[in-house]
Amino acid sequence: NHESIKYFIIGPAQSTSNLIGKILSLYYTLMALIRSFGLLYRTKPALIIGFGGYVSYPPLLVAKFLRIPIMLHEQNCFLGKVNHYFAKTSTTLCLSFKDTGNIPKNLPKSKIIVTGNPVRQEILEYKPKLQKKKSTKKTS
Repeated sequence: NHESIKYFIIGPAQSTSNLIGKILSLYYTLMALIRSFGLLYRTKPALIIGFGGYVSYPPLLVAKFLRIPIMLHEQNCFLGKVNHYFAKTSTTLCLSFKDTGNIPKNLPKSKIIVTGNPVRQEILEYKPKLQKKKSTKKTS
């Protein structure tokens, strides 16, 4: 039951090209690292699951430091920077596509599981209603 799964919002850590944006990004990343450390140290989770992207970096880095097992999931056909960085230290790397690119060369195959993309049951069962086409015949 997904309602019983606890989740926490750590905060943004986005990157921009201008100097002020980069300074703010550094600040937000540091704050996210501090929040992640406090949260993970307090809750002592059995596992951290990361889905890549800049928002995954702070909690995954703290999990690595605290020696909390990490599971990664890559939804795209090319392993992103964050997932690539943590792939070697993760316990499992789940992939949506078996031919995903940019996987570290010396990553043991035993760590890789092709899971596909998780999809809700309602989406799998969806059947679109077909609409009748309007007749284009001219009547005289």
